[in-house]
Amino acid sequence: MLVVNEREGEVVQRIAPRASVHIVPVGIDLANIAPHSPPTERPHIVFCGVMNYSPNVDGVLWFVREIWPIIRAARADARFTIVGSDPVAAIRRLATAGNGIEVTGTVSDVRSYLWRAAVAVAPLLVARGVQTKVLEGVAAGLPVVLTSQAQAGLPQQIHAACRVADSRQAFADETIALLSLSGAERRAIAACADMRGLDWQTRLAPLPAILASAAAAGALEPPIPIELGASFSYSSYAR
Repeated sequence: MLVVNEREGEVVQRIAPRASVHIVPVGIDLANIAPHSPPTERPHIVFCGVMNYSPNVDGVLWFVREIWPIIRAARADARFTIVGSDPVAAIRRLATAGNGIEVTGTVSDVRSYLWRAAVAVAPLLVARGVQTKVLEGVAAGLPVVLTSQAQAGLPQQIHAACRVADSRQAFADETIALLSLSGAERRAIAACADMRGLDWQTRLAPLPAILASAAAAGALEPPIPIELGASFSYSSYAR
């Protein structure tokens, strides 16, 4: 069985102690998501994720209802963009006149929204697997404010670019503090993460051997050849 991190592997082993579990971590397309322009000085915050997925919906609603008023009281010029496909009605209703919130719905490419932002947030109250939205935010040059739920399962090497907060006041304080920095200072925080080895080519390197071994043991049909250098589209895909 393939899992994306040790936490998921431990869950599988508890459920099926005799299972053969292999960790094949999630990767990102580092070359294509790295920013190509100077960081913004505007106090713009971004969340990226499919918006009919309940953990994303619940997390964004918590952020807007509990945290956003605190941020706006401190920074009336702050803006929050919710980027992702299929927003449910509760999410669409968040974009009202004068509250600084935009709900995009499906976009052709999320990277432009990341590159125009100052801070990414992942206010998830429930999270499983690896939060690709956090990996991509950091790779796009952004510091990320996130809950401990969202941080769990992330590779250790990106923790330096993240600020963990679980209460509404702490989450607001961390976000406001990052907005008070210059764009260059925020970009430097993101650069503290060691992104080496997080590309798809490296992360998927063990997969062909794992599949070949399973096929040799009769656990599955001979594997289809895998092209590790395949391109990837940054549209509003589910995550």
